[in-house]
Amino acid sequence: MVERIARWREPRNQIPLIAVLAALCFNNWLLGPLLNYHLFSSNGSVSEFSATNQPYYLIFRTLDIFSGLLFALLALLLARFLQQKDRWRHTLVLGLAILGIANVTDAFFTLPCSETLDAVCKVPVNISLRHLEIPSHGYSSVIIAICYFLLPLAGIL
Repeated sequence: MVERIARWREPRNQIPLIAVLAALCFNNWLLGPLLNYHLFSSNGSVSEFSATNQPYYLIFRTLDIFSGLLFALLALLLARFLQQKDRWRHTLVLGLAILGIANVTDAFFTLPCSETLDAVCKVPVNISLRHLEIPSHGYSSVIIAICYFLLPLAGIL
């Protein structure tokens, strides 16, 4: 039993647990039907769960920050323990680090309100060549979306 505990304490053996915890916290929108069913059933965006005028927004923001920190920790551990240094492993580690930082940033630049549920809420988005206007939350969300699709590819390759 003592030997098992000693093995568990090694950072290399904690990588799977950290990865699972990071993924669970990252997918905190799964709590939407339980904590904010009205927004969930109104087809609100995932980002709206963290809007400051929504109930339980602090839970969603806290889980975003926690998942970002876990992804950054996972990137550090993988960089330390991956033996082979090839391009795809480097991409995986870098992508995890970027995902972690972007997720923490995303939690600090949340939407001010929910456009889905609040008729007076207007989050400015204007995409034109002459006048580009996107809320700060939009930039970090795009980075997260890119990492979300590229990381599995890097892991497979």
